[in-house]
Amino acid sequence: LQFGLVVAGPAEGWIDAVEVQILGEAGLGNEPVRALTERGTANLAALARLIEVVRYFHPSDESARLDWPMWTTEAVGQVEGAGDAAELARVLSRLVAPIAPTAQVLLRGSSPPPILPPRTPESRRIAWRHYGLGTGTPRSSGNFATRRVGGFVKPEGEGGALWILDASALHGKTLALRASTRAEWQGEAQGKGELWVSAVGADGRSLAHDRRPVEGASWQDAEITLPLPENVAKVYFGVRLTGGGRLFLDRVQVTASGGKDAAPREVLADGFEADAPARYPEGWFVSPDTRAAGYRVEVTGERPREGRHALMVAWSLDVALPDPKRPFLADLGRGVSLRLPLALFADAKGTLPHASQGPAFERRKPEGFLPSGEDRATRLADVLLLWAALDRFYPYPLEHWPLSLERALHKGATDKDNHEFLDTLRSLTADLQDNHVTVAHTGDPADYRLPLLWRVIDGSLTVTWADPAISGIHPGDIVEAVDGTPAREALQKLKPLVSAATSAYLRYRALELLGAGPKGTSHTLRIRRGGETTTETLQASAPFLGPDRLRGARPEKIAELRPGLFYIDLDRIDDGDFEAALPRLTEAKGIIFDLRGYPERVSESFLAHLISSPAKTPGTWTAIRTRPDAAPTLDHLAWTVQPLSPHLSARLVFLTDERAYSRAETYLDMASFYHLGEIVGATTGGTNGEIDDMDLPGGFHVSWTGKIGRASCRERV
Repeated sequence: LQFGLVVAGPAEGWIDAVEVQILGEAGLGNEPVRALTERGTANLAALARLIEVVRYFHPSDESARLDWPMWTTEAVGQVEGAGDAAELARVLSRLVAPIAPTAQVLLRGSSPPPILPPRTPESRRIAWRHYGLGTGTPRSSGNFATRRVGGFVKPEGEGGALWILDASALHGKTLALRASTRAEWQGEAQGKGELWVSAVGADGRSLAHDRRPVEGASWQDAEITLPLPENVAKVYFGVRLTGGGRLFLDRVQVTASGGKDAAPREVLADGFEADAPARYPEGWFVSPDTRAAGYRVEVTGERPREGRHALMVAWSLDVALPDPKRPFLADLGRGVSLRLPLALFADAKGTLPHASQGPAFERRKPEGFLPSGEDRATRLADVLLLWAALDRFYPYPLEHWPLSLERALHKGATDKDNHEFLDTLRSLTADLQDNHVTVAHTGDPADYRLPLLWRVIDGSLTVTWADPAISGIHPGDIVEAVDGTPAREALQKLKPLVSAATSAYLRYRALELLGAGPKGTSHTLRIRRGGETTTETLQASAPFLGPDRLRGARPEKIAELRPGLFYIDLDRIDDGDFEAALPRLTEAKGIIFDLRGYPERVSESFLAHLISSPAKTPGTWTAIRTRPDAAPTLDHLAWTVQPLSPHLSARLVFLTDERAYSRAETYLDMASFYHLGEIVGATTGGTNGEIDDMDLPGGFHVSWTGKIGRASCRERV
């Protein structure tokens, strides 16, 4: 048993008051393996559709507070055994009544009058607003949000806009930020606004900062002066709104003085005059969590300080809420439907009718039960919860998704343990065809691979590179079998478990997973070299992620291949490496940027030295939903890369292949769109966008693409 605290990146961590408790008896309440019947499968499919609608679109206090994973686990056994449509309707009605009192489960042909949500003179409309799908995990919370809006709900989080300055030419100088601000506070949720500036080092740590409050409905001129340390890397400044209300910014000016400058030098001047109203301001960065929290950031013509425009940050509804008097009708299948309102009325005490004091559902599992992949009900609940979330919130169209549910339910019902169920979840998510998909379990850390690279060449699994520390395996060796299974057969078994956007990435990922496992896991390979066959045993020792992952034979991460021709591996360098190489790169005649992989440690700042005018990233589109039956509003977030000195005028080549996806796709898109250089190599992996994820009962974790990423879908700056 191991536990502890891990800190990654420029941060500090503390741990104290550690306590270990025995929560229950392992295996207590676990249901044994049992195959699903056709009727049971259809019943559980109806439950999945009910979960999708009630959990995410019915805004009652009972639903918002419900332990949906445990509710679903308990519901599986009650719903599966329903013998016909009438019994299924009765069971679902009994289960949903405590969490959605105004919902109705109906049989085909019945049409009782709808139960309209009650209201009082002081009540207000309330509904769910989904910015993507907020699942509550740390990763999801930074980019997505699922919150109830309207009613008496108060703002959560904060919103704002910021500008990022490269400070390489500002070391030791004094920065002056001048701007005009005003604020409007309204309603019960009084807000707080501020103008701020922060200097950070290359490691992201704050070196100096200052702020000024934004107060009063009349325009006020504010100034912040900040001496910059010698080791400053970037300067961030902007406005921030916490709570409700509206904040306005205009006439922004940034100057630098000191050093060789006899007079202050203007670094930036922006009055938002060139920006279009109701759009994001050019050059300013609006973070995803600003939009996720429900804050609007846009250029406005409302009472500017001077000229025609100003910038506004406001916490306000950006979508229309459904009508409580018009309930939604969902077909659950097998002659059963669900009618429920997508909005309710709420007073200061909560949604109407007020929640009862009784339990939201009957617990049939014994006290001390722990969800586990060893339990049949937990496995089936996990399939239902994951399928329901992806059915409504996966940002791309899904083909044959109901069939995917049936297949996963049948397999999950008969899986014997966590390991088998992991493959069931992988098979389900493989239908997404998404390179961002990962499926993991806390007790199965299969995050290491064999220390070699191989490809299928002329029908044979051939070693193309091997760690020099390994004796007995060499490039050119044919691998005939892995752990006794013929190599081609082993690969064919892996492919249905791989989620991939392209056939090339599917082949690459399956090869990567062949022989994967926890660190130190041993695998036996049958090797043919020439006319001889030998057996070699290797351990999974190479990490899948991080700077030490396998890439094969490459030059040093920054190398001068011959005079004037440089090679830069964007998969291995960080921003500091690139900045340190800039003096040499200014004399280069040609630069090869290697993007055969995922550049997780280098930001888009390297592109700033390749452009001569501002360049906009392709950005991402996030779906905003308040109801399940209408096309969502798409919120586009992008940012602008400002050119930096020195400008690299060398001829540029970008090298890529199927290992390039996500951030690599963004960099290659910008290289193509702005004609920065030639792109050579193989087709990229084909996936981009921000990642969302979900924890499932029993220690399972799944991630996928949560935002739409499109290539070249923006106007040239």
